Amino acid sequence: STLSHNTLMVDEQNQARAERCSLKFRSGAREATGILEDAYEGVRLERFVRFEPPLVYLEDRFVSEDERRFGWVFHARGGMVVRSPERAEALDLPPLPVDGPFAWFTNRHTQTVAGRLCVDWQVGGGVWLRLQVRCDDPFEVTTGQTPGNPIPDGKGTVFLRSVGRERVFRTVLEVHRGCPSLAL
Repeated sequence: STLSHNTLMVDEQNQARAERCSLKFRSGAREATGILEDAYEGVRLERFVRFEPPLVYLEDRFVSEDERRFGWVFHARGGMVVRSPERAEALDLPPLPVDGPFAWFTNRHTQTVAGRLCVDWQVGGGVWLRLQVRCDDPFEVTTGQTPGNPIPDGKGTVFLRSVGRERVFRTVLEVHRGCPSLAL
């Protein structure tokens, strides 16, 4: 399912097989842009990735003719600590499904954030992963666990949602050994 991947979703539905898609790399620039124009009817999804070790930058853009629920999902191994210094009033969103692929998304906790979200995973062996994400509007954050591969290896999962015709999530990921350069 789409929920099983670190990717984008619309209206909590799986992506359809895309025919109109592109992937462009900038030679020597350590960056790429992927575009899906028909994974969801009437929606354009765009992901820009730039590598600047130890950082990875993502910019995910959703554009739709109609108002939609845009979702963003990320999974990582290890214990997870979530910090959201700027909470907001709850958005008028339906609850996430509890059936289909979402049945595997357990131990859920939901909050609404305005501004920045910071999540740290202790991956193992003294290695940590820090994620910081911002959206251009308040967004709902649901954290919990999803199965790994193999299934017993659970993953800490973050699922973000926001409503609109256009939305942008900007994310920075940093691998570190206990002392991140990305401040809270």
